[in-house]
Amino acid sequence: MISEARIDAGKAAELLGISKASVRNWIKHHYLTPIDPAGKQFFLHDVLRLKGDIESGKIDRLRQRANKTGAKKTFMPDEYLRNKANYEKVSHLVEYIVENDIDTGMAIFLLAANLFIINGDVLTPCFDRIETFRPELFRRNAVLTELKEFYQDVNMAKSREAGFDQSMFQYLIDFDLPKERDILGIIYQSLLHEGKKSSLGSYFTPTGIVSEMVKDNYQSGWKALDPCCGTGQFLLAFADFVNHPEDIIGFDIDPIAVRIARCNLLYRFPQDFVPQVFYQDTLTGLNLRRTIDPALIATNPPWGAEIRKAIKAKLKTEFPEITSGESFSYFLLASISLLGEGGTLSFVLPQAVLFVRVHADIRKYILENCQIKKIVPLGKPFKNVLSPVIRMDLAKEKPKGNEEILIQFENGEYLVPQKRFLGNKGYVFDIKLNKKDQEILDKVINTKHITLKNNAGWALGIVTGDNKKFLKGQPSPEYEPVYRGSDIGICKLKKPDTYIRFSPKEFQQAASEEKYRAKEKLIYRFISSSLVFAYDDTGSLTLNSANILIPRLDYPIKAIMALFNSSIYNFFFQKKFTSLKILRGDLEQLPLPLWEKSVLNRITIMVDQILQDKADFTSLDDYIMDQFNLSAEERIYIRSHVGKGIPN
Repeated sequence: MISEARIDAGKAAELLGISKASVRNWIKHHYLTPIDPAGKQFFLHDVLRLKGDIESGKIDRLRQRANKTGAKKTFMPDEYLRNKANYEKVSHLVEYIVENDIDTGMAIFLLAANLFIINGDVLTPCFDRIETFRPELFRRNAVLTELKEFYQDVNMAKSREAGFDQSMFQYLIDFDLPKERDILGIIYQSLLHEGKKSSLGSYFTPTGIVSEMVKDNYQSGWKALDPCCGTGQFLLAFADFVNHPEDIIGFDIDPIAVRIARCNLLYRFPQDFVPQVFYQDTLTGLNLRRTIDPALIATNPPWGAEIRKAIKAKLKTEFPEITSGESFSYFLLASISLLGEGGTLSFVLPQAVLFVRVHADIRKYILENCQIKKIVPLGKPFKNVLSPVIRMDLAKEKPKGNEEILIQFENGEYLVPQKRFLGNKGYVFDIKLNKKDQEILDKVINTKHITLKNNAGWALGIVTGDNKKFLKGQPSPEYEPVYRGSDIGICKLKKPDTYIRFSPKEFQQAASEEKYRAKEKLIYRFISSSLVFAYDDTGSLTLNSANILIPRLDYPIKAIMALFNSSIYNFFFQKKFTSLKILRGDLEQLPLPLWEKSVLNRITIMVDQILQDKADFTSLDDYIMDQFNLSAEERIYIRSHVGKGIPN
């Protein structure tokens, strides 16, 4: 049956017209619900229904984001304009180019000539004279050579055959260009179809971030490389520090972007030189990786970029450490191989690299081969990109075991030992955990304990496949309450407002009935920033936003629930794990302290009082704090850092 057919993430991406990275993002924002915790399998029916909702306009936000690969829209990267007053002028220029169907490469060539007229390198403002490329019309031979090669790239002869209006070209040469650091790059970015940017992983980095990365890491006399330089944002930042322009190196696979970057450097430096910016794929340029030995590499590499099958096979052979196939991971390894020993690397990366399971490969490699100098969360600085990002600075030096990483948040900074990450499951970079946090968590971890790993049964809630068909808002014969994540309160379930007839063969997904009907079980919110667990001994059903835990060990089930609802465990969970989903693998790591039986019995009694509405959770929360010998100051600190204190 179609409702039971399963597809992988790649097929889901293909059906929806999005990238695999977008699939992961849509899972995170709850537009897609995977079958498995790893997010690799989906019911075909779910994906097709979402596709229909998008195409019909029912989910308009997704319709605007979907199918970027085939998108034909453009957008102005206005956050890169230093002077916001230039927005209207750039918009007018872009509209002129688009409306007159001027080839993008040709338009950029003409605007580059415009720039060099402004600075005096081109000594005539007339297009028909510029295209003769007579030496006496150019002040610097390097500019003559660059523009001549650019002209040949855009194939002007072919454009004349297709129809030629010199007045349009002269308009671009005469246009009063705004004074921006990378005006050609801004215009080019505005002309690029968003689908092309998505497939290339090409989203330009805000100038402030670029400048800080270079300023913090560059040392006098160093060479500097951007291995995926685009139009040259990082190259221009290097130019603020590097004395010799030949020491600035760039590679990119977009030929027009490479031309822009070369022109930018020629415009930036007054001497006659040949820019060291090349149309070259860093990932496959083995010969270049043997000969270039820069001291600083700084870039924003492509994320989720499409890699051709033949190249991907080659990369798997060259970089066997990378199993994810992620483009930014390949760029990291290629860049590390380019660096000389002791060199520095500074990358902008998606925040997911810190904790998502699939990126454990690159985390392991970094921890074993580099010294991490700094990690800086940057929020969401990219227009039309939902993912939060970080900056990571590395030194190409084998770690000795005593390295400390500077974690720099907007409201403060602190040091964490690098070896801690190496000891985390999946090599997770738990950067939210500072020294004070660790001291508090040590009081929990160092208490003799057991865990739920291999000691519990787990079940997902029901996925009906059609809630309108299977769910009712009122009780009726053969229908029983079914609980959603929002129906789960601390310790107990709220009054139900949804009912279902249990017919598992008709549902897309359902656990075995014995798990729903267990004599005792815990039900918890699956999508949540807090741990919220309720006790159930009535055999209740749950939907897929409410999952089930059935402990199978000699430990009171109500005590487990009390611990997981407590402030200290919410603090533990939020500091150690960063997912907005409450994942089984994370819960299995939470310690269950082996306290005296009298203590566990006391917790059970206090839970019973809460279930009977004879007490609230506050006293129980304090009692759990007492058992870990937490000070009054630590308790205030913990509760202030779990958001709203004890979760609702």
